[in-house]
Amino acid sequence: MFGPAYLRAAHPFGDPASLLERQRAGFVLRFVPPGGTMLDLGCGDGSLTRRWAERARRVVAVDLSLDCLALAVRRNAHPAIGYVCAPLEHVALGTRFDVVFLGEVVEHVFDAPALLRRAAGLLRPGGTVVLTTPNATSLARRIAALPGLRQLYRRWRGRDPRAPVGHEHVAEYPLAALEAMLGDAGLRVVARGGYGGLIPTFVERWLARVVPRDYILLTGALAPRLAAHVWIAAHLDLSPRLPPRRADRETRRHGAGTGTGSGHTGGHDEGSAKGTGVPSAVNSLGRREEWPR
Repeated sequence: MFGPAYLRAAHPFGDPASLLERQRAGFVLRFVPPGGTMLDLGCGDGSLTRRWAERARRVVAVDLSLDCLALAVRRNAHPAIGYVCAPLEHVALGTRFDVVFLGEVVEHVFDAPALLRRAAGLLRPGGTVVLTTPNATSLARRIAALPGLRQLYRRWRGRDPRAPVGHEHVAEYPLAALEAMLGDAGLRVVARGGYGGLIPTFVERWLARVVPRDYILLTGALAPRLAAHVWIAAHLDLSPRLPPRRADRETRRHGAGTGTGSGHTGGHDEGSAKGTGVPSAVNSLGRREEWPR
């Protein structure tokens, strides 16, 4: 659909064995129950999706780009993975999941709150949305905003000028804004953090000549709100929403409450759409199959 420029722009992390990818994957896997189900929205070439399939029983991976999905099928096919081509904001799969993952996605859509509401609607009770995204208030971006540095910064970041319109970032968000949007979607944040370096990429590349880049990337964990990227995990909040003062009284009366915690429910999906299978999952090039029950 989009061609080589899209593929280059869509996968800024490069080697899936790199420290940056290992950091990101390690955070996500904390919330994937063994034998559970997972939805990967914006799966790209499937390099991370393959990791999810090593733990989850089923993984549905969705992307808008047929080119990305073709690459995913060639490089990262797995019996537990079904690849689906669909717009992320309107994906309808007829089932719900233990985990919905949005990896470097929210910055590319025009209506991030709607996407997060959709993600929450695809969760089983007690399920988790996990997202990773560039940090709008990172130290690197603050430096890049200085007069005269923006174009230099973009050039050194390797942003491909041939990337199609629509793949560039529509908006980037600070951690607080992301947490607010998740709350509005009925999700309760349970974990957050930063990863990637604290300094612009072009400085990282220069320092990497004398300092191992892995050490540079670890600096983001020291100051999450200034890191290049943030990650957030949020559980589906099934508790009734009360006015703040009344909620405080209820908490004192009944103790800590019965929050969903980090557990994941099994069995059937109450309130889910009809059907238990994912329609027309693309499991091989040129062939469409019904998702196995």
